[in-house]
Amino acid sequence: MSALLASVFEGPHSYRGALLSPLEQAAVAVVPRRVLLIIDQFEDILTARDEREAERLVRDLQTIHYLDHPRIRVLVSYRADLEARLGRFWQLISGSPQGLARVYVGGISGSEAWKSVESACSDLRIRLELSEAEMAQIGEDLQSFSARQGEQGVYPPYIQMFIDHMWRKTESKPGTYRFDNYLTSGGMEGVTAGYLTRQLAYARDTKGQLKSALVSLVRSYGVKAQKSLAEVALETGLAEKDCEVVLEQLIDLRLVRHVADLYEVAHDFLARDISAKLVDSEEKEFKRVRELVSSKSATYTTTRSLLTVEELLMLFKYKERVLPSDAELRLILASWAEEQGPGLYLLLASTSSRLVELIRDEESKGDLDDEERAMLALLRRKVSGSTLGPREWSLFRRYQLGMELAGIISAAPLDCPDQVLSWALRSKRRTVRDAAFEAVAKKVANGRRKWIAVLTKSSSPFYRSTYELLAIDGNLPLFPINPSRTVSRPMQEFGLVQRIARAEPGPLLRTSLNELRKIRPRAHVWLFAKGIATHRTIGLAPTLIKLPRLGSSKVATLMNSARGNLNSSDFLALLDAYFEWNQKEARLADEMNRRLSRVYEDKASALAKTILRLSTKQNLKPLRNSFEKITLTPSAQYLALALVHAGTWPTSLEPSRKSNRPATTSAIGFRSRWGASLRNG
Repeated sequence: MSALLASVFEGPHSYRGALLSPLEQAAVAVVPRRVLLIIDQFEDILTARDEREAERLVRDLQTIHYLDHPRIRVLVSYRADLEARLGRFWQLISGSPQGLARVYVGGISGSEAWKSVESACSDLRIRLELSEAEMAQIGEDLQSFSARQGEQGVYPPYIQMFIDHMWRKTESKPGTYRFDNYLTSGGMEGVTAGYLTRQLAYARDTKGQLKSALVSLVRSYGVKAQKSLAEVALETGLAEKDCEVVLEQLIDLRLVRHVADLYEVAHDFLARDISAKLVDSEEKEFKRVRELVSSKSATYTTTRSLLTVEELLMLFKYKERVLPSDAELRLILASWAEEQGPGLYLLLASTSSRLVELIRDEESKGDLDDEERAMLALLRRKVSGSTLGPREWSLFRRYQLGMELAGIISAAPLDCPDQVLSWALRSKRRTVRDAAFEAVAKKVANGRRKWIAVLTKSSSPFYRSTYELLAIDGNLPLFPINPSRTVSRPMQEFGLVQRIARAEPGPLLRTSLNELRKIRPRAHVWLFAKGIATHRTIGLAPTLIKLPRLGSSKVATLMNSARGNLNSSDFLALLDAYFEWNQKEARLADEMNRRLSRVYEDKASALAKTILRLSTKQNLKPLRNSFEKITLTPSAQYLALALVHAGTWPTSLEPSRKSNRPATTSAIGFRSRWGASLRNG
């Protein structure tokens, strides 16, 4: 028996072994008597800090119940008002829907309660000057107020409060308690309602620090919570040294007790009182959110249950107050990656190294889809500044991730792999194509001229358009045109087109055009060069007249050849031409012949894109007039963007008249879960 006592009570501070083994040893040691294990306050399992320990306790009780050892019995006590929440444990332990046999213990009888009061008064040397009728009145009040708690007798905490009340009242008049002391305090209502207030007033809590500490030790549903010094300090905003002083004061006031390395409110009735009187509705809501995240994070590795959008929104509401643990960060990260709702603020507020580690752990999971992996890679890039690998870039090929792809291309155009830009230039999303074009333009300007050869060889309309817009880009350096072996034919061709685009009408323009014809350029390049010359010498109108007789690809080439600031007559002619093709596009919108309707849509889009590229603030009025007349077809989106571009472009950001770079209008990074912090990153 001594060895058993030593192993359980003289060993480690907290015994974490199985229950059955020491119970069986104790049963053998006390034969023929039986062992009774009493587990008090079983409701604490609802707020257990170590979920595995709580699960082991339930399994051990299940085993003990199943074995039904003749010399071992277990008595479990708990709060009756929490029985609904505890019922599942009784069912697990018993293996039956009916749970375990139970006895509901009533309150203390009136006579026993008064004996407790007299015994305490004797110990405290308080002399009671009460008549029989007065004592009976106080006893009745104790019972009637206890009935409000659902008790049949006297609620034990009310006895404690009444004794404390008598002690406070007799401090100024040692040894005597009279009935008028009871009445002036407001009877039992004043005694019970004012207990917590009296304790805080007695402690002179002028700064509210005691109140804050008490609030942190109570859960949203009015039960006590066990917390460490660090946790209480974090929630109250106090330094740990100051917080420890505050908690010691509360211990002296018998409001808080210290259990191992944790603190908790001294009694459940105090927890309810604190919740009712000190915790406002907003604080209760915050506590509910905090407890929800804590409980979900504890079970996440098992259940894989993520936070819902509503839960993340509530968490975001209190983002300034929440400092999530590692487990909670992991849950928030997983929920955010699956696009469940806002969580970026909390993630970016954490330590970068720890967040990167959590991201790596999340990325190692095998059940993530491409979009989740892309979001995690993007967040890791934002936090650590690392570049994306080839496989990570490929994740952004999905149409839904176009905004993110455009954002990271624009943020680091020179670092974006050529392979990525190759397929980004052909993306279905205009924002991605615009960002890819700007990246290619920067690469070409920085000497990576192989792009011209790549674009020259391709028959893709997107590549062809990129080639043409680069040729009229006044920011690019002129390519050499010396017909030697050191300059390839594609480079000479591109260099001559550049000179045609920059030459003023006259001999130089004609000379450059003749030199290009001599090297026998490809048909679409020659058409593009002649279009530039036509626009520079006689205007845009003659080209617009030819559009009905030309195919879509040729229309796009001729429209790309338009550059510079159009005069008012040319711009009005362009708007009129678009209106005509817009109406044709609208009439064929429901046409069964999709091929024919696509031709009209492509031609209208080519005109609309040119309007977007060349419009300035001076064109705002005719743009507005045209927009009121057109039909909202697919091509109309470019006219709408042109209207926004011309109407909202700040003076300081207007493109230089010397620049021929086509204006891009990509709304990069407007995905709601990223926010401005990543768009700017």
